[in-house]
Amino acid sequence: MTIRLARWGMVIGAVLSASVVNAATITVEVTPPSLRVGDQAVVTFRLESMAEEVNAAAGTVVIPAFLVVREVRDGASVMNFWVRRLTPDSPAFSGVIPGGFQGDGAELFSVVVEGVAEGAGDIGVKDGQVLRNDGSGTAAPLVVRSARVAVASAAPAEVGAVVPAVVDAVPPEQFMPQLGQDPGVLNGRWFVVFATQDKGSGIARYEVAEWRGSRLPSAEQLTWRLAESPYPISDQTRRSYVVVRATDRAGNTWISVLPPSAPPKYKFWLMWAILGVGIGAGVGIIWRRSRRTAPPFAHG
Repeated sequence: MTIRLARWGMVIGAVLSASVVNAATITVEVTPPSLRVGDQAVVTFRLESMAEEVNAAAGTVVIPAFLVVREVRDGASVMNFWVRRLTPDSPAFSGVIPGGFQGDGAELFSVVVEGVAEGAGDIGVKDGQVLRNDGSGTAAPLVVRSARVAVASAAPAEVGAVVPAVVDAVPPEQFMPQLGQDPGVLNGRWFVVFATQDKGSGIARYEVAEWRGSRLPSAEQLTWRLAESPYPISDQTRRSYVVVRATDRAGNTWISVLPPSAPPKYKFWLMWAILGVGIGAGVGIIWRRSRRTAPPFAHG
């Protein structure tokens, strides 16, 4: 009996070991792992999937209470499209990797943390999920490797070590918004979808402005609204310009313009007016020519 149990234990252990080896992994790295109050560190979250191709990841970042998040950096992320972007105020994230990923050590994102009190604990990810690039989005096994970090007290006159800011003078990549309509999206309203990347400091925000007129004014004259894709346009007649501005965390911007997709009504009236004038002029010319060529009346 003891031998049988030992054999079953070996089989179960082998199966679990194989599943761990074949599982995707999110690894957390802290540089440096030992801080003093006031010091900052960079926490990098990396994705590894050697056994199979994956195309999406999601989860919630867990940060101990003695640390605060000062900045999120996702410019170097393997995820090109964010469904839910990680922010200093929101620890949840989810994103898509178009075309899929299979490999080692791809960066998901990094965060800059600062020690605000003494303590020791782990930084990790809870409710983590990775999806296979199999056309069905089935869940792949996932292992999360947390990182240990410790914060000690600082001397009264000691200045905390600060992580250098990312130097970025390059605007976000060019992109073109797309107009769409679907009965199952935004109650069937017309909407605009947009997305781009910034490999320097990362995208900070998107803004949308609409303008109805023959000439589009400068960006300073437009009224901008913070937006997320898909964004329902105000002018459901689609006779307005839709302008989308992407801004990275360094303040660089890229603006893309979607022209009106439906012609203004006045163009129809102008067309009919021109057509009417043309017809009238043509009738007048024919009538005058007919008067010149008509034979004189006979007099009795």
